[in-house]
Amino acid sequence: DLHLCDRRQRQMCIRDSRMVEMEPDHIATRLTRVNLLFMLDKDAEVITDCLHVIELEPSNHVAYFMMAKAKKATNDVFGAIADLTRSISLKEDFADAYLSRAEILLGLGQAKEALPDVEKAIEIVPEEESSYLLRGRIHMALGDIEAANSDFQQVLDLNPFNEDACILSGQLLIEQKKYDEAIAFFDEAIETNPSFAKAYSCLLYTSDAADD
Repeated sequence: DLHLCDRRQRQMCIRDSRMVEMEPDHIATRLTRVNLLFMLDKDAEVITDCLHVIELEPSNHVAYFMMAKAKKATNDVFGAIADLTRSISLKEDFADAYLSRAEILLGLGQAKEALPDVEKAIEIVPEEESSYLLRGRIHMALGDIEAANSDFQQVLDLNPFNEDACILSGQLLIEQKKYDEAIAFFDEAIETNPSFAKAYSCLLYTSDAADD
């Protein structure tokens, strides 16, 4: 299935490339190709197309955002932060840009600086589970276990099948040596989602830790 999906993406990219050749200054077509190129890990081509869009339309916040994603993928995190900052300046309610910048800042060990960005994203889109998940991770990095747990629970309230939130919630209990609560938590997670493979291994690890 993955191979088939990749082949379709390449076919769509070829189609859009032909359209770009016919209309090289058509912004929407270029941005469509940018998304496909990014999914195909062609980051250098993404950046080239985004720069062309910005040359045509300097206020295009999407081009800066996609260019930031490509730069992040090539480990140019500071270039990505600069592009995300520019994207936000062009569209102040661009929740995805705030989230992306917060993710990079957290990865750089700047959790305190990342928190206002994710707070802003939540203010813009209150029902986005990925925002609460990221805020929970930021609170974990800041050592605020109670706030982190509240965020992960918020994710699970929005989507009981969110595996990342489940694992992180369980890890918080394990770190506090609340093994019985962690075991009950993973049991419930498996009951909710019987195909949740990682929950089984976490349950086994927690049971072993509780026996030590």
